[in-house]
Order: sequence, then C-alpha cells, then structure tokens
Amino acid sequence: GNCINEKNCYHILRTPRKNVTLINVPHICNEVVEEMKNIEEDLSHVFYYLDELYGTLDALNGDTNVCNRYNEQCKEYIARLRNCDFSANSSLMSVIDKFEEEYYKICPKPVVPVSIQEPKQKSLIDQRTEKPISGAMIQQINKTSTRSQTMQETTTSAIMDTVTGTGTGVIVVPFIMLAIVFVLFKYSPYGSFLKASVKPLRRMLKKNYINQNDLMNSFEETYKNSVDKKYQIVYSSEYY
Repeated sequence: GNCINEKNCYHILRTPRKNVTLINVPHICNEVVEEMKNIEEDLSHVFYYLDELYGTLDALNGDTNVCNRYNEQCKEYIARLRNCDFSANSSLMSVIDKFEEEYYKICPKPVVPVSIQEPKQKSLIDQRTEKPISGAMIQQINKTSTRSQTMQETTTSAIMDTVTGTGTGVIVVPFIMLAIVFVLFKYSPYGSFLKASVKPLRRMLKKNYINQNDLMNSFEETYKNSVDKKYQIVYSSEYY
C-alpha cells in the first residue's frame, strides 16, 4: 500500500503479504509511533492558532473598526497557546508576546469599570477642609491627657486611703460630721428633734462617767487601805 505518514508506514511494514518473506518488526515501536503522531497533532494546532492570530492582525490593519469581532477569538487562541504542551518554549512565548503587543496597539484594552478601580484621590475641597493637626495641638492634647491621668490617680489614691484608714479622710470626715450636727443643733429648727434624741445619749454617757468615777474611787480606796495595812504590819513587827 501507499505510505502516507509514520503510523501508516509502520503498519504497512508489519502487515504480512503473499509470497513475501515475513520481516519481524518489534512491537516496541508502536508507542514511539503513537507519540510522534500526538506531537505532530499538537504542533499542527500551534501553527494553526498562530496563523489565525496573524491573519487577524492583517485584517485589523486594514480596518480597525472590527476589533470587537475578533476580540473573543484572539483571547481564546492566546489562552490555548499559553497552556499547550509547548508552553515552556521561550521562542513560542516570545512570538505570542509580540503578537499581543501589536494587537493591543490596534485594539486597546477596555477601560476598567469605576466600581473596581483604585480609590480616587481626595478632591481639593476635601483636602482644604481637612486641617492637619499641628504640633501645638498635639502638645495640648498630651497635656490634657496628663492632667486627666493625674486627677484620676489622685482620686483613686484618696479613695483607697479612706477605705484602708491610712489617709487624712479618717480625721476630716468625722470632724465635718460633728460640725454639721453642731450647726443643726444650735442654729436650725431641727435642734428640737436632735435634743430629743441627744438627751438619752447624754444620760447614758453621764451614767457611764459616774460609774467609771465610782470604780476608780473604789479602786484607789482599796489600794490605799491595802498599803496602810501593809505598813501597819511592818510597823508592828518592829516592836515584837
């Protein structure tokens, strides 16, 4: 038969014919022939896409109004070439880069929508309304913060001293309370109410004072009698 390509010729070579001595061709070549066929097909696709792309470039040089017609097709072919089995070939990638450079000169990339653009710069009006913080303002803020912190620490210290009984609040607070009671007792109409409640207290204090004096007198008298008896005993022993 006629030999058209590698795979076809290999099969013809291995096909036995009449009145011809059989030639023993090893089967190991089957895989090699299959790989050669696949490489040829992939390589033919690469050249096909490149031919289509550069044909599109020629068409655009004659009429730039048809960019939208070829846009999707060019994107598809470029993606196929960049992801093919020969994508590691630097020469092929250089050819694709050169095509994209020429193509986008004729058909510029679309403008990015405003919704996904970077945040725009503030207008001059906004910049004028925003007053920068000067060094004096920063210093004033720091002073205010320091005074607030000092007042807070002083208040906390006073409270802790009053609670623990180590500060002057233990002396000042009772004195103020006594002064208030004295003023109410002497110079206000509430004195009569206070007198009624103070009288039992005064009687109780007076009674305690009398009992204390009686107890002290009794103790002093007992002590004096004990001493007198001791002296009497000593004096009497000197004469006997």
